[in-house]
Amino acid sequence: MRTIALASLLAASAMAINAQSLPAGGPPGELSLHERWDLYLHGTYMNPLVPLRNGATAGLAQWMDSPSEWGQGAEGYGRRLGHRLARFTIKSSYEAAAAAMLGHDVRYFPSRSAGIPTRAAHALVSGFVTYDHGGNRVPRLATIASSFAVEYTAMQWTPQRYRTHSRVLRNVAIGFGAGWAVDLVREFSPELRRLFHR
Repeated sequence: MRTIALASLLAASAMAINAQSLPAGGPPGELSLHERWDLYLHGTYMNPLVPLRNGATAGLAQWMDSPSEWGQGAEGYGRRLGHRLARFTIKSSYEAAAAAMLGHDVRYFPSRSAGIPTRAAHALVSGFVTYDHGGNRVPRLATIASSFAVEYTAMQWTPQRYRTHSRVLRNVAIGFGAGWAVDLVREFSPELRRLFHR
């Protein structure tokens, strides 16, 4: 139940994504170092949705008293919010650094197909496949590696009972599920915008 509530909140927050629906910069894989740095800064530190989304998920965790070791009140909420902001920043940094070293482009590129099932499948596959500097499809190693790396990094400050391999796998799976929800919104954002602006 808690997992479903968290995933629902993440999916709902994705509805606010408009500016990032279409990638900035050139075609797949053709990112300069300056463009990579600009995307990293704006996506990690200058996106107003980041504190809002993390504040909302921290509030949900506070309501569910998860983890209970962090208590309630302002101190408990502060720890939960700090935890989420730290995780987001660290994962984004790991992913950006790995993508730059590999020459991969981890932006989301919408499908060119018109079919809804094909576009939904494209959004799902995009969580695991990206483009290299030549525009070729390659495994999305930077995203996959950073998803695991941030979980092991967060073990440095999370309660002892959260420091298990099964917890890492669970959190990575939830992260990819939430990422698919975000990519679905990105894929269908033109239709969603028309629907909500009637």
